[in-house]
Amino acid sequence: PACRMRMQILILFAIWGPLFASALQAVHLKAHSRDGSSWALKWHLEMQDMRRGAMQTHFQVRLSSAGLPSFDTGRVASQEPTTELPPKVLVAHAVYLWHVRIWDEQGKMSQWSAAQTFVTPPANWTAPWIVQENAQKDAKSTLLRGEFVARGSLVQAVVSVSGLGQYELTMNGKRVGDHQLDPGWTQYRSTCLFSTYDVTGLVREGSNGLGALLGN
Repeated sequence: PACRMRMQILILFAIWGPLFASALQAVHLKAHSRDGSSWALKWHLEMQDMRRGAMQTHFQVRLSSAGLPSFDTGRVASQEPTTELPPKVLVAHAVYLWHVRIWDEQGKMSQWSAAQTFVTPPANWTAPWIVQENAQKDAKSTLLRGEFVARGSLVQAVVSVSGLGQYELTMNGKRVGDHQLDPGWTQYRSTCLFSTYDVTGLVREGSNGLGALLGN
């Protein structure tokens, strides 16, 4: 029995080993957009061994949203660790999960990368500014808080926020995102930047509290 088990293990390695023997692995995935409508997906290549001349020859990217597949590039011939998403693939104000796998110059395929998420901004959104009446000019900070009720089974929750100056956003007492000094400074009379966050894991059924600590 011991010999039989050893033979079975050797056979499994012989069958499955070459499929995931690429010298390269996609890491440090990043999604980038300048205008919120056109998106580029980028990754870095990490060497899994010291073989010289290893290079990417093909890649495949898969996207999903709300647990459902939304886009698949299929196997694409390219040495560049980046791809532009076709128009109309993404919808506004949604959370996307994506990962990538690659093939090297020997035709060997890597494992799927660790998944990364990005959030698309809302389309043509408008919102009134929230202001504090009779605010003192020398006040160091201002705390704003509002409540809303979430009913039923939650699929996704996304929040977009802008401010003139810096802010720190919280949901039910927990900080939203890890950005520092958001948003970036601009000429506020002409341009105001905003950030969009996935808060699905912070929203609970029933009453929820949304807070913002504003810098002066």
